[in-house]
Amino acid sequence: MHNDWKGAYSRRLQKSASERGRRMAERRWQLDRERREKLALLTAEQYPNRIVRRIVVIDGEQEVREAVIWNWDSDREARRKTRQVLRKR
Repeated sequence: MHNDWKGAYSRRLQKSASERGRRMAERRWQLDRERREKLALLTAEQYPNRIVRRIVVIDGEQEVREAVIWNWDSDREARRKTRQVLRKR
């Protein structure tokens, strides 16, 4: 099997890169755990659930489509919902 990390210097570089990646991943996981713990502590009254925009489309007094954009929706999700409801069928 071919090994690109043949010399001692190269092995040290590989080891330091691996350790750096491990530290970065651990920090990401720690932040994610903290975020999940904060969300778990929220009660129903504290959870942000306001409607930012509601779009109702009525076509020919026959078909009705609705999109509800909540305050926790990302901009991308809000645009997707808007496009989907405004698309003609």
